[in-house]
Amino acid sequence: MSYTISQHAYIKATLHSIKFPYAPVLGALIGKVRGGGNTGGGTTDTGDAAGSGGSAGSAGKAEVEVEDAVPLFHGCLLLPMLELALMQVEEYASSRGMAVVGLYAANERVDAVELAAGTRRVGDCIAKHCKDACCLLLDPKLMQQLLGTGAGAAAKGKEGGQGGGAGEADSDSAAPVEAHHAFKLYTWDSARVWRFQKPEAAGGSTGAASMRVRPATVAGILRSYLEEGRQWRLCDFEEHLEDVSRDWRNYEVME
Repeated sequence: MSYTISQHAYIKATLHSIKFPYAPVLGALIGKVRGGGNTGGGTTDTGDAAGSGGSAGSAGKAEVEVEDAVPLFHGCLLLPMLELALMQVEEYASSRGMAVVGLYAANERVDAVELAAGTRRVGDCIAKHCKDACCLLLDPKLMQQLLGTGAGAAAKGKEGGQGGGAGEADSDSAAPVEAHHAFKLYTWDSARVWRFQKPEAAGGSTGAASMRVRPATVAGILRSYLEEGRQWRLCDFEEHLEDVSRDWRNYEVME
């Protein structure tokens, strides 16, 4: 299983997180699944019908291309809001020949280094329709290292200490930070549990799935966008509900 994250998706997810550094951030990932035939509902390049019944563990040849990210929420999440948001995102993705293939998240605290229970539940809803779905969790420390001081200092500058967590949160500070390091990759396994896929220093993964960011130079582009203040132009679905004149699709942010 491999996941390729486009420049649009990577930058939008990061800008969303940086705009709300003291809030739990959540968004949807849209794209295509190539090969594997392992979706439970969404559109794939294989044209596989809904309910194919494959398990995440059997989709070794599947390739998920994440083409875009849709910022959704940055606060308390209510079920009616979530249902409305996902319905809108599914229609938007379908109109572009894509489907919802995952979600991204950033925790409220810098020392919260695992998927929150609420994030897992939202992920479960998405994975029921796309069993190759992924979840990308922002690693605040590695994002700061990737962007450097200045712009990077704003990346999820959470309260609550700077200590790293145990287990999956341990990072090799001596290793060079690459774009794919700044988000932790989780996949939905055959037991319907979200599993962290530990990355290798040079890309890929030691687990059952790998992730790469296209292009690898996305960090430089992201820095320039932050210098321009593009995070303040980005609008998530929650802000759209407060002011419907604001466009959650964010066409202008990536112009």
